[in-house]
Amino acid sequence: GRSWEHIWTEETLSGEGQEVCYLSSGNIWISNGHRGFFYEVLDSDVKTYHLPGSESIIGFFPTGENGRIIATGTKNIHLFSLDSEKHQDITPSDIRPDQVITAAIFDPIYSYLWLTLSDGILRRYYFSGGELSAQEEHNFARAHCLWVGKDGSLNMIHENDHLTIDPTSALSRVPMGEGQDFWYSYTSPSGKTYLYGPYGIAVAEPKGGIRWIVHGSIPYVTCLMEDRSGRLWAGSSSDGLFRIEDEKITLHLSEETGLPDNTCRSLVQDGFGDIWIATRYQVVRFNPDNLRTIAYDQSRSKDFIFGRASSTLLGDGSLLFGGTGLLLRLRPEQKTAPNATSAIIEGVFINGEKHPREDLIKLPHDRNQVDFYYSSINFDQRSGFQCRYRLEAG
Repeated sequence: GRSWEHIWTEETLSGEGQEVCYLSSGNIWISNGHRGFFYEVLDSDVKTYHLPGSESIIGFFPTGENGRIIATGTKNIHLFSLDSEKHQDITPSDIRPDQVITAAIFDPIYSYLWLTLSDGILRRYYFSGGELSAQEEHNFARAHCLWVGKDGSLNMIHENDHLTIDPTSALSRVPMGEGQDFWYSYTSPSGKTYLYGPYGIAVAEPKGGIRWIVHGSIPYVTCLMEDRSGRLWAGSSSDGLFRIEDEKITLHLSEETGLPDNTCRSLVQDGFGDIWIATRYQVVRFNPDNLRTIAYDQSRSKDFIFGRASSTLLGDGSLLFGGTGLLLRLRPEQKTAPNATSAIIEGVFINGEKHPREDLIKLPHDRNQVDFYYSSINFDQRSGFQCRYRLEAG
């Protein structure tokens, strides 16, 4: 339903080396060296909620209590209400000002919030009635990469061991061997738990131990997401976004092929199937089928940066992102794909000889070679640019 004005020019935007391709009301398509459409910058209607201080959000956890979400930061813990769009500080009093929250995970079965602190403390809190009360504490220096098992047990990586604390507080340990350096975890909708960090991605086995699926080929994995088709998407600290299918990398998206920034901080899929990527300073909407990217440009403080793995899909279909001192909430709308790019046939050759296209040609069976040449916009993303041919025979 949009009207596009084609203004293909050779004019270069100052200092960016970009050319304007299409303009519409409020939107702009740009390209890099006429190699194809890359991204569209939009002014999106995003609601912003300011949090006290300038800390970063490190995780969102639905509580199951009247649409309230726990937003855990590096210094404070906030309870965010979707109905009233208000938040309150519920940081327990036993977290000292000199302690930093380094990791957090919420157990929806028992309503436990597990936190690791900068001085090596692992602490369990019980959430009820909008408050957190401490129940259990351990001292695990360098414990990180927390995840909750299907039985409600807490799992973590401690040095080179896989530790498990079951609901009765019993501790078990499975040695993992040297070089198993994981910092983060992600439990997919299919129930798999992935561990990731500076050296790649592994799957946590149900009975303990890990199995690598990507090792060494992605520089520092910072966020992970499994889409509805079962494909795995991995964001990196400096090299963009990767798609993984059957434990192999099948797509790489970077600044050269659509992203405004090679640093991916967080990933979430909306109700329409699009993947939303939080880079350092922008939110990008990405269609995993046609590989189209749309960057939502918001003017924020120069000190702002999106939090790592700090995004979630809410029950009403809106998306929540966390950043430095901010919560951002937006509601995706169904997007229609732009019209297919037209192609111009430059010439038709029959058995090596050029023929006018308007002629009807009958070919004998032993001289039936047909070649045709056309021009169109050349997309660098070859996997996302499709051509369709139709041969009509009478």
